Amino acid sequence: MCGGINEKELYIIEYVGQNKNVTMSDIADNLDAPLSTLTNIVDKLVEKKYLSREHGGEDRRVINVMLAENGKIAYKTLGAKKKQIAEKLFPQFSEKELASFIENLNILASSLAADK
Repeated sequence: MCGGINEKELYIIEYVGQNKNVTMSDIADNLDAPLSTLTNIVDKLVEKKYLSREHGGEDRRVINVMLAENGKIAYKTLGAKKKQIAEKLFPQFSEKELASFIENLNILASSLAADK
């Protein structure tokens, strides 16, 4: 969908795109992954010019991550693809079915958040 990036990489691009300027720790916490694993993935995304990194102002240990040009394109492509899928899928259901679906998704999300 976005040219040679895997699911975890795409998830990181989406997270950074939604939250703009984040730290490596923010991403690690969100993915529930060790920082060492995340560093390898982010290194690849920086190399492919999807992400860029810079040290934080006062604390040089803090590394901020933001979308680079390819990342911005991938993020927009992902958003457009999600919208296209929703526009194709949702008209097939009644308002009652969609309301029930959304209610069940909210229950699922709450259950998953409680497990963290």
